[in-house]
Amino acid sequence: MSAQWIWHYRDFEMYFTKKTLLGREERGRIVPAFWEVPNVPSLVRFRKTVNLETDESIAIYAEGKFLFLIDNIRMPEQSSYKISAGVHELECVVFNMTGMCALFVDGASIISDESWYADLYDDVFEAVGISPCCVDKTILPGDYTLPFRSIKPDSDITKNEERIVDFGKDTYVKLKLTNIAENAVIHVAYGESLEETYSDRCVIVDTVSCVKTAELPPRGCRFVRFWGETNFDLECLYQYNPAKDQSAYKGEKQLEDIYEISKYTLSLCSRFFLLDGIKRDKWPWAGDAYTMSRMSFYSFFDTETIKRTILSLRGNREVKTPINNVLEYSFYWVLNIKTYYDYTGDFDFVKRNYEYMKLLMAFYIERTDWKGFIPKINSSWIVIDWHDIEKDGYCCAVQMLYGKALKVMEFFAVQMNANEDEQYYRGLAKRIYQNVNEIFWSDVLNGYVSNYCDGKPSTQICHHQNCFAILFDYADDVKKEAIIENVYINPAVKEITTPFFKFFQYEAMYKCGLTKEIWTDIRSYWGRMTDAGAKTVYEEFDPDITGIEQYAMYGEPFDKSLCHAWGAVPVYAVGRYMAGVAPTEPGYKSFRISPYIGDEDYQITVPVLNGFISVCKNKNHLSVKTDISGGVINIETKCVKAEPNKLYDFDIDA
Repeated sequence: MSAQWIWHYRDFEMYFTKKTLLGREERGRIVPAFWEVPNVPSLVRFRKTVNLETDESIAIYAEGKFLFLIDNIRMPEQSSYKISAGVHELECVVFNMTGMCALFVDGASIISDESWYADLYDDVFEAVGISPCCVDKTILPGDYTLPFRSIKPDSDITKNEERIVDFGKDTYVKLKLTNIAENAVIHVAYGESLEETYSDRCVIVDTVSCVKTAELPPRGCRFVRFWGETNFDLECLYQYNPAKDQSAYKGEKQLEDIYEISKYTLSLCSRFFLLDGIKRDKWPWAGDAYTMSRMSFYSFFDTETIKRTILSLRGNREVKTPINNVLEYSFYWVLNIKTYYDYTGDFDFVKRNYEYMKLLMAFYIERTDWKGFIPKINSSWIVIDWHDIEKDGYCCAVQMLYGKALKVMEFFAVQMNANEDEQYYRGLAKRIYQNVNEIFWSDVLNGYVSNYCDGKPSTQICHHQNCFAILFDYADDVKKEAIIENVYINPAVKEITTPFFKFFQYEAMYKCGLTKEIWTDIRSYWGRMTDAGAKTVYEEFDPDITGIEQYAMYGEPFDKSLCHAWGAVPVYAVGRYMAGVAPTEPGYKSFRISPYIGDEDYQITVPVLNGFISVCKNKNHLSVKTDISGGVINIETKCVKAEPNKLYDFDIDA
């Protein structure tokens, strides 16, 4: 075991959350987050008891300044100390006025690791935080950055007093400019489209003035346009998340293309945190993170980035507003911890966040009113989807998410052996489930309506709340059949246009056995996007809008993100719906493989905890292999226990 940097649990994530939320660029200015930015403490006390057989020397490094104590005796300020044989209590107080507090202790047996505890001088000691990112004592945790590698643009053309660099597709790049002429001024515009770089509403712009070299911050773009001075040397450095791609899909050409651009989109947006996109916000959003975590578990299995994002979104202990100041996003956060637990079995992470989950849910529970429903809270806004959903009064989709989050809390209370909590959350969830069906179900419209306002239910039927009704088990079998008939296959109900909510639509459809219809829709929606030339997945796509108008959103001509992570749904769909892989006990202690039997032939590799599953279909033949134990293969009417490292072959009626 080697020494590594340690800190008060959450501080690393909170420090980089602050950097992220205060780093959004927009037309030459910084636009800070629309919600509270978390703080990190300026003073942290680290403590450990050691029992040495012989004397030992240790070296101490800190981010900030430190005071070292042995057996409660303050030591002189120096970089190394000799600890005599015997039992000793070591204490190191780190203080930092401008950054985070972190500690690195390097000795033969005394090292900084998870065995240390830390508090904020409140006597609430807990195990320290660590990260595989921070194992080099010469690099302070607060200075950590994702790695870079050199890349070459597809083209770099200087013409008509301007220079256009095209990377061929969206990327995340740091530009280094050298050998700049004396007193030169260089104007820089980044764009996901070439047209954006010529617009006075270009989102990311910069100016380099009167320097011989310049290093611009990493930014998302496909094109970069320089004007003013254009004669300089340019080095392009791609910044990337080091998590390895562990998945693969080979099959029909259209689905291959869709799968690859989806996975590339996910990789670009999986940075230090799971971010919505690479150009505009570059923020973690709880709704996006929930779907991205699912996608990651079927591609990169990037548990570290998922954990960092979960901690980032929750922020500091006290709850003042909904997460992201979006009313329903706190519930996605709770659901995402359940997702993380299902795929990893990491119960320690659950335990360390259980109290934070309770505090967050208490914030809502204290504000419930009529029927136990969640009203609009202060300045928070309701998203659900970029869709004309009626949200005034009591929004049905919000209540459904709230009820599901209560059920997740009940589940975790059972795992925590917290009997009072279990009964408490079960009672609240039962009431919400009953009242949702009483207030929002319409026997006339055969579906759940969007909202209840001014003493009466809406008459609007949307896919959104009806997807949740099936996905979260609000609808019984009779209601499910009515929803399929009157919502899912009803052309009068407006289609979902964002990839974000396609995720929930597909989850509900899969639960109803409509797998073939999922693939038809993916080919239609994402297929038309790739046919239109997309190299990454857009935030929203309407095939009827073309030309420069397709880049507009939020009242701005180029604010639509052309690389938006919530659009990577096909990555999840291939592993979950086609290969049919899913854990049935946390951490893949047990799991099922239920491959899709359709017209398509395919070869799929899906990562799982500590292993892989491969599924191959070729005409009327199917083969399955897993290198971990605990699996059950379901093929048509067959159910076979899968032993590790054994190939299972099946003849099927395709």
